[in-house]
Amino acid sequence: MTTQRIFTVLFILIIGLSTSFGTERRDSTSLPIFRGILSGMYLHTGYVGSRPFTFTHNGTEYKGRLQGAVYGIGGHAKALFGKHIRIGGEAYISNHRYENHSKASIMWGGLVADYAWALGRKFNIMLGNTIGRGHFVHTKIFAPVTSDYNADEVVAVRRYGFWCDVPYIACEYILSDRARLTFRTDYMLNISRRENDFFTGIRFYVGVTFHSH
Repeated sequence: MTTQRIFTVLFILIIGLSTSFGTERRDSTSLPIFRGILSGMYLHTGYVGSRPFTFTHNGTEYKGRLQGAVYGIGGHAKALFGKHIRIGGEAYISNHRYENHSKASIMWGGLVADYAWALGRKFNIMLGNTIGRGHFVHTKIFAPVTSDYNADEVVAVRRYGFWCDVPYIACEYILSDRARLTFRTDYMLNISRRENDFFTGIRFYVGVTFHSH
């Protein structure tokens, strides 16, 4: 099954779930199907790794592997349906720096959906998934940079796109009727052909979201 077909099937399933759960009842009172928009920004960090890779320049091989901390920012906007379902879009960028100021970055975004459970009056737990498209940029600097005004002799830049699936679990604390403090952890799955320098791992997010009715 191609990634385009996977995307289509998941989209249909998500819409079907939102329709079925959107008509649930709570305390014998019917909830509106559409309950507003939840949107906000997140900062994240985590620990990632890649497979071993090799760059070649003038017959010389440079072997390496990405491994270590990442940091980044992003956000989402989701429509609330019924008591549990949330559907929308999100986008993030995640950066990893290593030797000689080399840098690898992943930018991704796509369709996001989650299912929320209330734990008392102040906490919600969410299980969700994002499926979408990403872009990877890897800038490898082979020698230390001694001056900003000297041109680097050997630099390699790799760029490519990929399809991704990102399952996650999150918890939100309701600060007020409109504001929520949210914590999230996820793991990115590359569902297209994975390149050796593609990195992935567990990420941890913290952010504030706002509910507009």
